[in-house]
Amino acid sequence: VRRGHPLDGPDPPSFEELLAYPMVGPSHADPHTTFINSIASASNSPYRTPHLTVDSFALSLRIVERTDTFSFAFSRYAAAPEFDETFRVWHDWSPVPPMLFHIATRVGWNETTAAKPLIEMLRLRIRRLSDDAPV
Repeated sequence: VRRGHPLDGPDPPSFEELLAYPMVGPSHADPHTTFINSIASASNSPYRTPHLTVDSFALSLRIVERTDTFSFAFSRYAAAPEFDETFRVWHDWSPVPPMLFHIATRVGWNETTAAKPLIEMLRLRIRRLSDDAPV
């Protein structure tokens, strides 16, 4: 949320309190969208997430900065000091379970010389995003 938002405070809001406001987010991102929508439905939230769909992170931030909407951001973005100046960041608040990331290949496919570095780079990047990310 932006600084000055009704939920801008040192303690994180409950998920139900957060869902009283519209969410800005990317197009359908299961399993999170289904999970968040089930909580929204159970808490009688007027919104189904995301309420505003934009696939540009920069645009999402501009909307959140100027309205009472909310959005989620990767921890590496939220860790930047300039991010914390504009937005309320509740570090270590994890209302949404970690999203699984899968790399699918054809059965019996042997990694080509060109594919090996790409697949290894993806594995390393996933590990850096989350210590708990399955690889």
